[in-house]
Parts: sequence; C-alpha cells; structure tokens
Amino acid sequence: MKLRHTPSTTRAFQPAVAQGNRKLICRRAAAVDASSSTVSVTTLEKLLSWAGSKGAATDKIIVSSDIEDASGILTATKEIPAGETVMSLPESTWLSHLAISKQPYGKMLSDLEPWLQLTIGLMFERSAGKSEWGAYVACMPELSSSPLFWTEEQLALLTGTQLEESLLGYRSFFQQTYQELASSLFSTNPAAFPAAGFSEERFMWAAACVRSRLHAPMDSPSAPIMVPLADMVAHRRIGNTQWKLKAGGLFNRSSSLVVEATRPIRQGEQLSMDFGAGKLDNTVLLDFGTMDRNVPQAGYNLTLSLLEDEKWADDKVDVLETIGMTTEMNFTLSPTGLISREMTAFLRLVHLSGMDGFLLEPILRAEVWGHMQEPISEENEMAVCQAISMGARIALESYPGSIMQDRDLLTSGKFKRGSREEQAVLIRLGEKESLDNVLRFFEDREENLHELEYYQERRLKRLGLLDGKGKSTFDGFFEGGIAERSFEDKLQ
Repeated sequence: MKLRHTPSTTRAFQPAVAQGNRKLICRRAAAVDASSSTVSVTTLEKLLSWAGSKGAATDKIIVSSDIEDASGILTATKEIPAGETVMSLPESTWLSHLAISKQPYGKMLSDLEPWLQLTIGLMFERSAGKSEWGAYVACMPELSSSPLFWTEEQLALLTGTQLEESLLGYRSFFQQTYQELASSLFSTNPAAFPAAGFSEERFMWAAACVRSRLHAPMDSPSAPIMVPLADMVAHRRIGNTQWKLKAGGLFNRSSSLVVEATRPIRQGEQLSMDFGAGKLDNTVLLDFGTMDRNVPQAGYNLTLSLLEDEKWADDKVDVLETIGMTTEMNFTLSPTGLISREMTAFLRLVHLSGMDGFLLEPILRAEVWGHMQEPISEENEMAVCQAISMGARIALESYPGSIMQDRDLLTSGKFKRGSREEQAVLIRLGEKESLDNVLRFFEDREENLHELEYYQERRLKRLGLLDGKGKSTFDGFFEGGIAERSFEDKLQ
C-alpha cells in the first residue's frame, strides 16, 4: 500500500507537484503593504457604475466600507428574500477568451489555452492607460493575497504542510508556462509584449487573479469566464448568495450570471458565498487567497493506493472497479470527525492476505465489498491499523513544533486576527490535528483488537453455530447435555 500527501489542484489549472527546486520567489516583509491587497470604496464604486452601464441589474446592492480595514465591500440596500436575484450580470460584462479575442491583441493569443488568453489579456489591460476593462482591472489588488505572494517569513510558517507542497506545484507550473511564453510568443513579438509589462512577476499576478475569480458554474477549463462585480462577493462558509447561470429567453439569446440569495439577507448585510464548498481551507486559501476563520474547514487530504504488483492485485482491482472505485483513492481527514468507513474498507481490501484471501474467490466476488465494511480477521485489522498509524506518524514528523505549541501561538496575541501569519498557523494546526485524530483512532483500535468481531465469528452466528456471546451452541449438547447423558445411559 502507498500512503502519501494529496496536493490540491484546480479545475482550470492542473500543475504537477514540484519535485526539484523547493525555493520560492517571494517578497520580503518590508515590501508588503496591506492596503495594496484590498480594494477602496471609490474603486469599487466605479466598477459598480461600469457594470450598470453595461446593462447589469444592481439596484439592490451598494458599496460600503468594511469596519475592520475600511476597504470596499458589497452590501444589500434592502432586505432580500431567499431565492431572489441580488444582481444580474449580462454577457456584455463578462471577461472570457471570446471577449479577449475581440481585442486588438486577441489574434496573437488565439492558439493559447483559454485560461492563458485571460491571463495575458489581464497583463495587456493592466499595461494600457485606458481600456474597456479598466474599472475591473483597477479592482484587482496590486498584491494578490494568494500564498504565491507571501513573504519568506510567512511561507516559513507553512513548512511541512500540504499547502506548501501544492504551492510549490503551482509556482513550478506557472514558472514553466511563463518561460515557454517568454521564449516563443513574447520573444518573437517584443514590441507587442514589452518586458516591463510582461515580466514573470506580472504573469504570476495575472494568473493568480484569474484563478481567484473563477467560480462555478463559470469555471470550466474549456471556457473559463470572469464576471466583474459578481466576483467581489466575499468568501464565507455560511454565505448568503450563490452564482447561477441564466440562459437567454426565446427572443433574447444573451445569457446572464445571476447572484441569488440563498437565505434572507438583511439590509446592510455584506454579500458572501462559499468559494469552495466541500473543499478544505488549505485549498481555498491557495486558490482564492482567503479563508473563513470563523467557520474553519481544516483537514488533511490523504491518498491511499493499491500496489498493482502485489499478490491478488488483479482480483482486488476487479472488486474496486465493480463498485466504481480505483486503485488510488483520496480521503479527507478532519480534526474531530469520524473516520471514513469507506477508507477503512479500502484499507482492509488492500491488506487482504493469507487465509483471508478466500474472500476474493469469484463465487464470493459480489459480496466482497460488503464484507470489507466490518473487520475481517485480527491479522488484517492489525495490518490496517499499523499501516495508517505509521503513515500518520511520518507525516506529523514533517511539521515543525507540536499541536500544543501551535495552539498556544494562536492564543498568544502575536498575530493579528485574519493575518497571513494566523492563516498559516491555522492551516498547519488543522493538518496536524487531523493526522493526530486518525493516529489516535487506529492506535486505540490496535490495542483493542481482541474485542472486535471478525468475519468467521459473524458467519458462524448467522449459521446459528454461535450464540450472541460468541459461544458455541453445541456446548450444551456435548458437555453435560443430551449427548453426555445418552452415553452414560448406555454404560449402565
């Protein structure tokens, strides 16, 4: 069995985890200005006005000032019932690769992937003095909040985390992509792509902006679409809105992106939605540069694999295919949640060996996965416990400090609420606690293997050969029972 980290990926970008140089190009603390990663009220108001001029329905929203940092936020002008449209953005406001193709520079980008057309398009728009998308580009902070742009000191707090591993993959992917562009498209058209406006740093900024503003249902890899103003809605795990694509009617072929209320919204309440439903905080932070500290979704992404060269591998693969699973499966560990029954069943199948191998016989094939839901034998369950425990210990050793030290750090007052430093420690602590949770569960289980009920015992009970306490139902027949009395009678 193979047990390893699972780095996060995105739909539009599929970077591989970097295996070589682990050095990150990042900013030093002195270069970071908090105001450069937020949007001012005035700038957001200009975007609201621009969207209205393009036909957007925005009468239910207004730009307000955030209490904490005075940045611009979108709030409701009145109470909005659940299910009602909060704002509607027609196609004329969308920024897609099709919209990019209509720009003067569009033809030069036509052979690139859609997300790359958007990325380079943003670089063009940022370099231009005035442009059609100027109000939108102005709302994109000069300093992205993505961990891609954290300082060396901030990144050091992520040492050993899955977020760090994924971050390395992203950076390697973006750097390689930029180098390919620099040696082809940019170098052959220096007048169109001047170095100042098309540097690697500008490319990283644009790529991060594109990724952080793509949300379902507009995040298709083949046709990613950025929706100005709608993407200024804040991230909250318990949000009050959602995106919905509304197709044009019979006489109106133009579609619209509708921001719909998922619950009643109070007047003056900030608009929000969950950027990563079902995703962990480490993934959301990397993709969108934000996380909701009030409703944490901490965890650890675990990949378990069946080694295809082991004994009975073909039979096990057949079982997995029958139930729609593969030889490599991802499972999410949480700090306090129950251990996945599916994960434990997968491990039992992976470690099935020896005398337990008869369960893989063709005649029993249809029932195998059902048997995996409960302990098979003490040897099999011990192998499961030891494998997952060893993997968790090894993973925990890669983190600096202990769980208690991280908890103390968060309550020490050293980090500002919502700061990158606090985010890093929260991510690190969540991964540690998730691994510790699964480690404690399987260590405790291994100590109590003798108390579990295994396959043979369950089978004998179903046949009526064992009673509810696990004792043979023949005891009364052979010991002081009918058989013994009958034998004594014959002797007399």
